Amino acid sequence: MSSNLSIRHLRAFREVAQCGSFTQAAQRLHLTQSTLTATVKQLEQEIGLTLFDRTTRRVVLTREGQQFRSVAERLISDFDTAITDLRPLPASNRARWL
Repeated sequence: MSSNLSIRHLRAFREVAQCGSFTQAAQRLHLTQSTLTATVKQLEQEIGLTLFDRTTRRVVLTREGQQFRSVAERLISDFDTAITDLRPLPASNRARWL
C-alpha cells in the first residue's frame, strides 16, 4: 500500500459511494467537485483499480468498489474510534478514575 493514501481518500470514496454522485458528495464534504474527483482518482490510481463506473447521470460502484466499501467503512470507523479514545477525559470525569 502506498503511503500517499490517507483517511481523506477513504472518506471521499465512502461519501461518493453513499451519495451515488460526486456533486452531492462534494457538497456534503464541503469540497469542490474537482477536488473530490481528484481525490478519488488518486485513490484509484494508487490501488490500480476503478472503483466507480461513471456516466453523465450517475456513479455506480464497480465490483471491486463494492468489495472495498466494507473495508473502507471499517477503516474509517476504527480510525475515528482510535482518535476519540486518544482524547483526554474531561476534568470532571478524570476525578472519578483516580
